[in-house]
Amino acid sequence: MRIISGKHRGRKLISPKDQLVRPTQDRIKEALFNIIQNNINNSKFLDLFAGSGAMGIEAISRGAIAAFCDQNIQSVKLLKSNLKLINESADVYNYDAIECIRRLNEKNEKFDFLYIDPPYMSNLETEVLQTLIKYPIMNKNAKIIIEHKADKEIDVSYQHYSVSDVRRYGITKLTFLEISENK
Repeated sequence: MRIISGKHRGRKLISPKDQLVRPTQDRIKEALFNIIQNNINNSKFLDLFAGSGAMGIEAISRGAIAAFCDQNIQSVKLLKSNLKLINESADVYNYDAIECIRRLNEKNEKFDFLYIDPPYMSNLETEVLQTLIKYPIMNKNAKIIIEHKADKEIDVSYQHYSVSDVRRYGITKLTFLEISENK
C-alpha cells in the first residue's frame, strides 16, 4: 500500500494484518483521485469505514484536510500509525459511521467529499445515506463516493441524492452521488 501522488507520493503505508480490513486497490484509488483531482486541494474529506486510512491519507497528500472514522480500535491504531509515519495530523474518530456523522453534525463540521467503503456484505451505505439526511454534514455541491461490489446497486430512490457517475473496476464499483437540489 502506497501513496500515489501529492506531497507524500511513493511513501509506503502500513498494511492491515486483519483480513477483515480490505484496503482499496491502488488502481482504484488512483482512478478515483484522477476523477476528483481538480477539486481535492483545500477541500474537506471524510473517510468513513477508514480502515488503514489510505484514502483519507491520499487526500491529505493532495492538499485536502481529512477526517477519519472507524469503529474498530485496531484500525484506528493502524490509521494513527500511518498518519505518524507521514508526519501528518487529522481528526480520527473511533465510532461507528452513524455515531460519527451524528457527532460531526453536533460540531457543525461540513465536508466536500465523503468516502464510504463499508464491508462489502453489508448494506450500511443505505443507512449512512439516510443518516446524512437527518444530520447534514455535507457542503453544497459535495460529492459522496461509495465503494461497493460491482453486482450491487446503490438505492437512491428516496430522492435526496442523484447518481452523477458510476465506474467499474473488476469486481468493484465506485458510485458518485450528489445531493439533490429538490430535497
